[in-house]
Amino acid sequence: MSTCSSKERPVEPDRVLEKLSIELCPVQDDPKSWSDGKKEYFGASDRKMALTVSLPILFQGLCPIFWTIVAETIFRQLGVIASAVASRAMSIDVLVGMRVLQFVAAAPMLSLGAGSLAECYDAHERGFKMGIYYAIPLMGPTIGPLLGGALGKAGGWRSTFYFLVAIYCLGLGGFFAFPEPWRKERSKVFQQARQKALSRAESLSGSTASIKIQDVNPVPIVWAVVRVPRNTAVLIVSGILFAAQYTILYTTTKTLSSHPYRYDSMKIGLVQMPFGIASMIGSVVGGKLCDRALGKSAEHEARIRAIIWAVVPLVLALAAYGWLAQLGMHVASLVVSLFVVGASLMLMYSGITSYLVDCNAGNGSTVIAVNGLSRGILGCVLSQVAAPIRSAIGDGGLYSIIAGLVAGSGLVLLLVVKSARRNAPSI
Repeated sequence: MSTCSSKERPVEPDRVLEKLSIELCPVQDDPKSWSDGKKEYFGASDRKMALTVSLPILFQGLCPIFWTIVAETIFRQLGVIASAVASRAMSIDVLVGMRVLQFVAAAPMLSLGAGSLAECYDAHERGFKMGIYYAIPLMGPTIGPLLGGALGKAGGWRSTFYFLVAIYCLGLGGFFAFPEPWRKERSKVFQQARQKALSRAESLSGSTASIKIQDVNPVPIVWAVVRVPRNTAVLIVSGILFAAQYTILYTTTKTLSSHPYRYDSMKIGLVQMPFGIASMIGSVVGGKLCDRALGKSAEHEARIRAIIWAVVPLVLALAAYGWLAQLGMHVASLVVSLFVVGASLMLMYSGITSYLVDCNAGNGSTVIAVNGLSRGILGCVLSQVAAPIRSAIGDGGLYSIIAGLVAGSGLVLLLVVKSARRNAPSI
């Protein structure tokens, strides 16, 4: 499929150019492949194209709730299959379905891995380690748009999925380089536990146990987390921050491909790159600030107090970007705004995620899985309604709404801190 540069053919308003998140590891927060090529090829409506962004993130959030302990190799294989089928999709419905499977394949590492990693480190270093963990997948939105733009120009939109197949195969093949898959004997602890389990099983009668709905019911898992008010409050804040980040790359792509900018995919990637770089920096710095604050105070809420100030530049930068884009101001002003948004947003996100783990000691994987559910639901909703809102009231109105949601999130965090102080036991 041939492509034209922006000089040869102007980009129609509200068309979206090729995007790709480089999946050295699957990324949870990049809308990936929106392109005018797909829209024209499938003859799909804007609503159908929006589903390729909103539905995958919803299912990525649902997946860890049902499978809290999963072999990642299985899901890597699922990613290979989904990417391969998506590359040959002949209808938009097949493409949406395969995109959902791609995000399901990424879910265990992104959601469950964070909880497991958090419990491997003490509280005084947990924030920094989790900050690094969340920063690495942000390589996707940092360099992915450039790579996706190059692939899209060279070989059409299908080439992005061919590339993903290759990356998934490399990731799957990497497991064969580790010693764990080849060992024949498990650890002594595992063997002792297995022997005890066999002994108990042999002592039981020969009746066969049946599987009940309660054995796979996710409601008790979710309820155990959300019944704590501070958990619910922080989960909502986390979901709003993620939804804002997830929606930004999609809407900025539409803005920059429309009048007055009319950028091609490579230029859009260059504009979005500072956002990804700032997000990586903010994730690491936010985790370090939280650890330092926790070292000075034994309260878990010290993490929130260390990062809550970032809500001010985040709200201002969101509103500034929206109105600058709507007025068609110089692209440099958009780059600065996106940089501040990325740094401030991930600084807050890494801090409140480590706070959730601290408040639910020994239950890290579960709370991170529920956090993924909150992110998935809110990310799905906001990314689905963003395009109609932008069409109705422009970027300025859309980002003013997002800024208002973020400002409300800051107030919720203040209430969490005040409530903790009020309920703290007196000495």
